[in-house]
Amino acid sequence: MRTMHSALFLGKSGKRIKDSLVPSSFRRCDYPLRACYAPSAAGRVRGGAAPAEKARCRARPYLPTVLEDSREMVLNQRSQQTSAEQITKKVDTGRIVVMDEGAKSPIASVDELAETTDHRYRLLDILSPLHVAGVVNDAELARITPVCTKKSAVDEPHPALTHLQDVLVELPTLETLAHFGLLDAITGFYKVHLRADAHRGLLQRLAAVAFQEETREWHIDLWTRLRGDSRFRFVPYTMPEEMREKGSNPKDLLSFFASFIAQETKTALMADDRLCQAFALNDMQDVACAAFGTDALVLALMNAGKLTPAKAAATIHQLIAWRYRFLVPPPEVLKALADQYRGNPPGQALQEVAEYVHDCMRDPGLFGGSEKTESGESMAGRCYMTWMTTIADFLILVWADEGFTAEAATRLTEWSARELLPSLPRVLDARMKVRMSSLTPRVFLSHALLKTGAQSGNPRMAEALKALKDALRLKDDEYTQIVTEILNDTAKTASQS
Repeated sequence: MRTMHSALFLGKSGKRIKDSLVPSSFRRCDYPLRACYAPSAAGRVRGGAAPAEKARCRARPYLPTVLEDSREMVLNQRSQQTSAEQITKKVDTGRIVVMDEGAKSPIASVDELAETTDHRYRLLDILSPLHVAGVVNDAELARITPVCTKKSAVDEPHPALTHLQDVLVELPTLETLAHFGLLDAITGFYKVHLRADAHRGLLQRLAAVAFQEETREWHIDLWTRLRGDSRFRFVPYTMPEEMREKGSNPKDLLSFFASFIAQETKTALMADDRLCQAFALNDMQDVACAAFGTDALVLALMNAGKLTPAKAAATIHQLIAWRYRFLVPPPEVLKALADQYRGNPPGQALQEVAEYVHDCMRDPGLFGGSEKTESGESMAGRCYMTWMTTIADFLILVWADEGFTAEAATRLTEWSARELLPSLPRVLDARMKVRMSSLTPRVFLSHALLKTGAQSGNPRMAEALKALKDALRLKDDEYTQIVTEILNDTAKTASQS
């Protein structure tokens, strides 16, 4: 899923729309299915995400598909999950040994499905010794015999398998034995081995099953909450006339139903899909708050005191993990992530944010052309500069917090300059890259210097600016020149106003 952070949408004047993006109350917002899905699924904003006053969930068109979607998310072959869980348990207890990656073992190999010139024992070959030894009874052998499609591979060069012999059993064959309830008998009679890649695939399959089950629970929980909460109303939609004339199938336009209603009623649209947001923002330019996403909702809840900064940071971090593109969390969110690792910054969460920042800068979906605004800046340039100023604000917050020792704050500052500061957007041309890189130290330091003004009297601010200078590898004369220019510009602006 690719979503454009709302802060990057520019109005006709070039001013960001973010400040007026989220309505003061969520009384009348259109919630498409996918928009409601994210906060509920995250499990992060429950208890605070519901609108303070009665909301209108304009989602009646989705209701006929709820049961259909629920059925599609049900795991059809539950036996595969059960077999995989049984085999994994045997590995965990040491009853099945996983071979080293790429190891070539001379032990006997058992594979019922392989069509190869190399010798392979078959299901009959691994079961016959158990039957002779009385481990497998007649009924159990008769039950599995119909799936033993290959003839025995026992011959003079390849004698019958024996008790406690090391055998490499391929995963499909092992799953067949588990399905027929013979896994305990096999692992108790032989020393069973499994290939490393097969074991890895098994774990991936179980992880996929767990994710599918979790997604289904999210889906059911979402609709249970929506239908059981009187603050949400389900209303019909009206398909635009031009689409009716084309004979469009309503199911093909399911994702746009909320957008249609939002435009018809001139109400705000909550949607995480970039196309839906752009659709609403372009067609409802006379609406103060035309569209917003989950990230804007979370930040609004945090600013309203409905979510703690730590809870909001965890939710934004989850959106980043879900690869929501071009989010720029505020400094308070970055600070909340850093607070988790005060003793040993930066911590895993901030490291993942740093990777995310560079991924966004390399993304070809970040628009690099000039926008139709008075300033003519690009979204890529705005995104880059917003990250610069956000990180500067974040570091000043860290230095202002006595909970961070000077050593920890210095370490975090150096790491931020080295790893967290964004790389230049890939989509910009060479001329713009040179220009923006030359402005980077000035923009970064000017923002940090302005923020220190709110911390007047704090002796650590001088240390903070020195740490920033050292982290940016600026010489004393370069630093002095930048600070002097910033102070002169500030004085001129103040005199003109």
